[in-house]
Amino acid sequence: MRNGSSGILSSIMFLMLLGMGVVLFNLHQNYRNLKAVYENSPQIVAIDWNAFVRMDSFKDEAEQEKYFAYAKDYVKKLTEHNFYVIDARYLSAAPKDSLITLKKIKELYEDKH
Repeated sequence: MRNGSSGILSSIMFLMLLGMGVVLFNLHQNYRNLKAVYENSPQIVAIDWNAFVRMDSFKDEAEQEKYFAYAKDYVKKLTEHNFYVIDARYLSAAPKDSLITLKKIKELYEDKH
């Protein structure tokens, strides 16, 4: 009797391990599929142009033109990498991590120069 029950227990354990392996394989496949969709789908970011057009944000007109050119260059690079860049004035709200501001542009380009 004891030998028979240990055979059933080992069969049950084997089936449980096999089931867990199938579940893990399916989870991994789902992860890869979601990752591929995420990487190939366009991302949306918004740019707040308000500070770029206000003269009180800059020392002079030359500085304003410089950062405006930086912002246009940054937007161009984003669109080349499958991003949609929209004007923040048309949004009622935008997450801070997807909002491009003058402050972020200054931080990005001051690090480079």
